[in-house]
Amino acid sequence: MTSYFMSHGVSDYAAAKSKAIVQLGQVVRRQALILGFSDAFAVIGVLLAIAAAALLFAKKVKPGASAGGAH
Repeated sequence: MTSYFMSHGVSDYAAAKSKAIVQLGQVVRRQALILGFSDAFAVIGVLLAIAAAALLFAKKVKPGASAGGAH
């Protein structure tokens, strides 16, 4: 990337290297953010699947049944 910046108008090698490091840092940050959102949605999906499975195994309450000590 340093050579890219050198060929696009940055005449100082140190400045081009600094810009390249900043650009790489921005790319890494963007990818980390995307992966973080991806992982969060995966966890939400797994929790939703577990909740759906738990709902299938839950017993239905008969109408008019006693609350069993609930207030």
